[in-house]
Amino acid sequence: MLNPYQFHNQPQQLMGYAESAKKIPSIAWQLAKSPAQKRELEHLWAKDPELAYRYARQIIKKPWPPGEAAIAGNPEYAYRYARQIIKKPWPPGEAAIAGNPEWAYYYARDVIKKPWPPGEAAIAGNPEWAYYYARDVIKKPWPPGEAAITKDPEYAYRYARQIIKKPWPPGEAVIASDAYFAKLYQKEFKVKLRAKSEQDINQ
Repeated sequence: MLNPYQFHNQPQQLMGYAESAKKIPSIAWQLAKSPAQKRELEHLWAKDPELAYRYARQIIKKPWPPGEAAIAGNPEYAYRYARQIIKKPWPPGEAAIAGNPEWAYYYARDVIKKPWPPGEAAIAGNPEWAYYYARDVIKKPWPPGEAAITKDPEYAYRYARQIIKKPWPPGEAVIASDAYFAKLYQKEFKVKLRAKSEQDINQ
């Protein structure tokens, strides 16, 4: 639920702030100082993925089924719940996680601890997370992510240097478009890059 008081330095002085604590989970969390007070407001935390996760981890320190429906719909907190509370794969949260490249990468790396096909479509479309997935999970060249990686000079350079470990022609066009990474690439592989147009890079 939207917190209309979040942009004020002293929201507690605004009209209706105390009453809002009964309806807005983020305000209620701030006002409920003790674990006992937080336990009395479980019905609020169950509606909010972040606070449901925080309640499970910080207050009761164990899985909390009433909050799992909210948590399962949020890729970040579904991942955190699986890793830090469930401490094993958590199927209820996997649909949300699989659609987000960042959290799908972390889930594969930290929870599944091996390649995770359900998340690979999202990962493969993002140059940063495709690179990290290849480096940390696949641990070798990963062709499904290369099309995205060739669109980003930093990750194309990193992919060539740390994964391909030799000149990588598919990434050279975009690397050549960035002076910093072009210099690093040429120094690393002793090759001369030709600066190409944006049209060349996007072909």
